[in-house]
Amino acid sequence: MSENEKRTSCAFIQFLLNLSPERDCGVLADLRRGFSEATETRAWPHIGRFCRLNVDEERVVCQTIAAGYATNPKNDATPWSNFGAAAKKLAVKNLDADKAPSFDATFRRLLACRTVEEVCKRLKSLILAMKAKDVAVPWESLYWDLRYWNNDVKTRWAAKYWDVPNEVAEFDADGEGGDE
Repeated sequence: MSENEKRTSCAFIQFLLNLSPERDCGVLADLRRGFSEATETRAWPHIGRFCRLNVDEERVVCQTIAAGYATNPKNDATPWSNFGAAAKKLAVKNLDADKAPSFDATFRRLLACRTVEEVCKRLKSLILAMKAKDVAVPWESLYWDLRYWNNDVKTRWAAKYWDVPNEVAEFDADGEGGDE
């Protein structure tokens, strides 16, 4: 990650965090339009300084983060948190409604996404559900995870979602556990 990318990310997240529902309701409404392909261009004037609009992967990530934040501004700034941890909180809140098994399948489909565009399309419903259940989203972490969507991101989300401790994954060179 370049120094320029870090500065842009910080500026983008800071831009979102500084938005006020009372003062910036029009901007927030435009940003929420980023969830729809039919109206996504309404968000572009606001996100254009933080990404290259002509690069789909960058634009879609910024649109999704901006639309998500405008929908659910509750931010989880905990350093260790990621979207898998937020999804786990949502799943626990859904236990009361007997929706946990179907939510588990939703999370698995999210992890099965191969491209960032696929992931971003699936995030809208999860972000709306998180808003409804008062679950905070780790916006900066989510931004970076989407910018660099790969198997490492997926495994970190899965580890947080299924509470897999880091030590479980330790194997010796032969593929056998190291506790002998």
